[in-house]
Amino acid sequence: MHHTPDLKSKAATLRQLILDDFKLDVPHQEALRYVARLEGYKDWQTASAAQQAAVSDADESGLLVVPCEDTAGCAFYTALATVDVTMSAHIGVWAKNKGDAADAIREHAQELYQAGEGFALDDGNHRRACDFYMNDSLECVSRPEVEGDDAYVDATYQVDESYRRVQLSRNEPDHARDDRRARVETTLTLSKGITSVSRTLRSDVCGDLQSYVRTAIQEGDFDEEFKRLSVRLEKACRTTKRKLRAAR
Repeated sequence: MHHTPDLKSKAATLRQLILDDFKLDVPHQEALRYVARLEGYKDWQTASAAQQAAVSDADESGLLVVPCEDTAGCAFYTALATVDVTMSAHIGVWAKNKGDAADAIREHAQELYQAGEGFALDDGNHRRACDFYMNDSLECVSRPEVEGDDAYVDATYQVDESYRRVQLSRNEPDHARDDRRARVETTLTLSKGITSVSRTLRSDVCGDLQSYVRTAIQEGDFDEEFKRLSVRLEKACRTTKRKLRAAR
């Protein structure tokens, strides 16, 4: 699938080089940000979306998701499973912990490799399944990254192939310090590749916005709205594909 290392693989390589040469342990998210900037993108989210848009029509997201009927108590993990720098597959699984996720990704990588799917195969360099490695690319992407303050909060996370974004804003930040409810504007955005759809809601919220959004995401308060958005997103993706094909 990928004939060159993707950005996550480059970030893992960058981390290792900095650790070897300068004895500095750069966090994985920082390495992703550095690589994105080096590639000319303003941040990792923009780079990731652009990379997904560049893959073939057969696999629009570039992520191979292992189906899971029951995701209760699980988190969504992704990793780049690599045999060597020319053979890799981006795989996503639902698992209860990081160890289970790593085992599931290796198992699925082995199945893909043996079936001749998902990997860019080099006929002269077949390796054993135990050679699959992930470096530091394994990460839980369903736990939200939250930034902001008392007046504005921006949370992003991933579920299967889609990226979810929750933005909260209110005009009365002082209400974060007491039990009074204040009107909050909530914008939900669902994106896949270069295509995105959004919807704005209004609700009354009291207390700290960051705590509120973490709890709301964990308890699935926005799930129904995102399901509705997913129907719109699929239609928008089909429209985008038609336009891209017509432009070729």
